Amino acid sequence: MSGLSLVFDTPQLAQDYEVRSADRQFRHGKRLIAELGLRPGEQVLDIGSGTGLLAEHVAGLVGPTGKVLGIDPLPLRVEIAQQKAKANLAFQVGNAYALDGFPSGSFDVVRLEGKRLFAIAHKPASH
Repeated sequence: MSGLSLVFDTPQLAQDYEVRSADRQFRHGKRLIAELGLRPGEQVLDIGSGTGLLAEHVAGLVGPTGKVLGIDPLPLRVEIAQQKAKANLAFQVGNAYALDGFPSGSFDVVRLEGKRLFAIAHKPASH
């Protein structure tokens, strides 16, 4: 992904992001996720997951039979997110331009967040 520089990312900036996104950004994300009506067992890909606050919330919604994978290009944010990992929630460093490793139909929901972009694509699981 061209244009992304990790030079200015620091542990302090990553921690500040965790604190700042816990309020407004997290609340808005929860409202958008609520509109989807996620169900237990669904598979969710969270692109631009940051420190994993919303992905952790989504993991609770899809339950132990569902799965959430959070991807973010900033390793220091992923490091914070990985502290939230559990059986149905994982994080990795990556970006939206390098997602060819997932077979078609791998996810029921894809949430993409960027500097000026917040998009969710939902394909309800057939239960």
